[in-house]
Amino acid sequence: MIKKEMINDFKEPELIHVGETSKVYRLQDQRIIKIVSPLVLMACKASGISYEDKIHNTAAKKVKEIVCPLTAVYDGTTCVGYTMEEVKGVSLNSYDDNYSLSQRSNLNEYAKLYAKIEEVVMKANKLGIVMPDLCTCDNIIFLPDGSVKFIDFDGMQFGSRDKSLFLSTSLGEQTQYTDNRKYSFSLGSFT
Repeated sequence: MIKKEMINDFKEPELIHVGETSKVYRLQDQRIIKIVSPLVLMACKASGISYEDKIHNTAAKKVKEIVCPLTAVYDGTTCVGYTMEEVKGVSLNSYDDNYSLSQRSNLNEYAKLYAKIEEVVMKANKLGIVMPDLCTCDNIIFLPDGSVKFIDFDGMQFGSRDKSLFLSTSLGEQTQYTDNRKYSFSLGSFT
């Protein structure tokens, strides 16, 4: 089990992202803190998901490319988020945007890029970890040395009994894959 921290103990965090389901801050010690919205916690409860158990799950520690929580963050007795190391790199979207015309014209460049991603996904899948929002390219970070890291830990599914409420916003209508048994056992439970 990871260490617990109280949300009120963080002094002057710098807001770096506001999303539909969370806020992300940079702390003075350069860690990142993700705080989910009350709506996410209500949806977890309604779906039988323990957000706290998800944050304390250690299965992903076996996949070094997944950025795991350093601490669980609580507001009173409720787990509302987690801290993680700051990953200094560029998202897959930005990485691709920085390709030269020559690189964009070379399909081998893209094959190598996506092979790195596939390698991590396959390693995670062997451990029962599913990344339902894989098509959210901002959650895939390339480091200056070319290695890849996956963020958005709480959007992952850890085993067939776990569920994920976080879906890719890049894929359009969700029922196309949530109702398809190739991709989903049931709402929030992915293959």
